[in-house]
Amino acid sequence: MTAIVLPAPTRQSLRPSPPRREGFGIDGQDGGGVQIGANVTLGQLAADPLIRERYRVADVVRAFDPSAVPCLADWECIHTPGHTPGHVAFFRRNDRVLITGDALLTINVNSLWDLLRNKQRVSGPSYISTWNWAMAKVSVATLAQLEPDVLACGHGVPMTGPETARDFSSFADRFAAKV
Repeated sequence: MTAIVLPAPTRQSLRPSPPRREGFGIDGQDGGGVQIGANVTLGQLAADPLIRERYRVADVVRAFDPSAVPCLADWECIHTPGHTPGHVAFFRRNDRVLITGDALLTINVNSLWDLLRNKQRVSGPSYISTWNWAMAKVSVATLAQLEPDVLACGHGVPMTGPETARDFSSFADRFAAKV
């Protein structure tokens, strides 16, 4: 099995924050990723002279062609906006493995009770960090159509087995019906 680890920028890899500018805000998280405080594409971010001058954007951002997943010839990239605008998932058809990121989870992070019990179940993205719920619902429905045998998500333990696709499909139907 091949694993790819993409290093996330840290405070040390970003220069000091520039003065706040309306519509933009970059906050490096210790050991985590970069949070962009506006609905900004990477192209807009890299094209902004203030951002480009203050940050070494080329050190932490690379152009990504979703039609060809780097180093993973058997994988497909699926655009799954909703949790974030540029969110993607990865699917390998030959063994039906789906890596969803935070578009779909195998633990309900929206329930303290489920988190405390570490209860495994197919669940939607976090309420507090999902940008567009209508798009998130479409993305979940798109991923459910892939009928994965293995579901590896950004939070929770991976789910495997013949019931995985059935449980996912059932959840996708319920999720789409939510107001």
